[in-house]
Amino acid sequence: MTFDDVLPTLVRLCEGAPGFVELKRCCVVRDLRGRVRLVIDPDPAKPKFDMNSLEAALNRALGSYFAPPIWSTSSEKKDEARLARMIFGDSRGAPWSSTYDDPLTGVMSVATKANWHKYERRLSKQEWLEPAIARPPWDIGRGPGIVTFYSFKGGVGRTTALVACAWQLARQGKRVVVLDLDLEAPGVGVLLGVNAKRGLIDLIVDHLASGDVDLSDAVADAAALDREAPLVHVVPAGRLGPGYLEKLARLDFAGGRPGDDEDRSMSPLEHAMRAILMKLRSLRPDYVLIDARAGLHDLAGLSLHRFAHVDVLCGRANEQTFQGLELSLDMLVRRKGLKNLECLVVQTMVSPEGLPDAVAEEEEFLERSYDWFRKHVYTEPRALAIAKGDKGPHRPVVLRYDSMLERFATLTSIERAFFAPWYETLLEHVLACLKRREGGS
Repeated sequence: MTFDDVLPTLVRLCEGAPGFVELKRCCVVRDLRGRVRLVIDPDPAKPKFDMNSLEAALNRALGSYFAPPIWSTSSEKKDEARLARMIFGDSRGAPWSSTYDDPLTGVMSVATKANWHKYERRLSKQEWLEPAIARPPWDIGRGPGIVTFYSFKGGVGRTTALVACAWQLARQGKRVVVLDLDLEAPGVGVLLGVNAKRGLIDLIVDHLASGDVDLSDAVADAAALDREAPLVHVVPAGRLGPGYLEKLARLDFAGGRPGDDEDRSMSPLEHAMRAILMKLRSLRPDYVLIDARAGLHDLAGLSLHRFAHVDVLCGRANEQTFQGLELSLDMLVRRKGLKNLECLVVQTMVSPEGLPDAVAEEEEFLERSYDWFRKHVYTEPRALAIAKGDKGPHRPVVLRYDSMLERFATLTSIERAFFAPWYETLLEHVLACLKRREGGS
């Protein structure tokens, strides 16, 4: 028995037990260690089924993965019945019709015969896995557009792409707020020459403790941009040191906030970040650009799924990126839904145009990204037909490799690298995505 086999085996045995599918409801509860408990809500009008025999069968098949006994809302044990009713009353016990590969036959099956619910307890990754609707802090058009720059792997030029967009916007006279939400590997503050005593980590832990947001000493101009510095306000991650680690250790990604009637599904960290974003509106920005944590981190999930109006997915042409970005897109669609999805794929560090390597890289990235969108986004014939055109959202914006970005004394000394045609194209696409999102909201 393996973790992947547990749920399909449990469903198969339960639905094969006489009388089980006639239950009013049933729920599988999976704990932090992956063990499962079965909770049932019998229909008093239907004959009782043999719960002891099913429990014995589950014990034999699942071994240590099964946590007996089966709990029933009609149990003669008052505490057991009370706990069973609590589980069915908890909003986290969501209806479940998950597909899976049957471990015996290998055939894809669906748990739909009985009225199944599933209650997952997790240590983390709530921001990738929990069902939720896309809900940025404000509607697009009623506040600055929020754009998250994300990459499955670090070191691919994600932060550089963000800075290029911020600098170009400032050159156009737009006010920009940049947030470094890559708290475990911060860098955008240093790149933009920010000198602030505090940062985003300080704002978060202050809010966790007090519920207040004080931007004092946590926001500074992007001094490295020289003339455009006053138009780009940066909230760096914070000052590194032992104290930074102490603050980082207090981030809470799991579970709702006790006593909060507004939305108990939000983690304390999400509550804090929403309050911070609302406070930053006092700076009157036209745009908010978020440098997200790379990989499948909860901070990355928050940045993509809960805050952004537009998601910019960056990566290079390699297998790690292909697998990671497909999973990221899949979860974006699951969490946001197609109606709220507005994303842009960016291929970074591509060889100079015309070289054989560049042509091969671009063709492979285009082919793979089209496959992701065809599988997860282009689910209707009309959408697929539109996508085949040159403006399909799967078509990557190509950013060329520039050796000037490897070593430089100041950003202004390599200014032309950030205003290269490909970065101008990137910004055009970002703004087009924001416009489409505003038109569809």
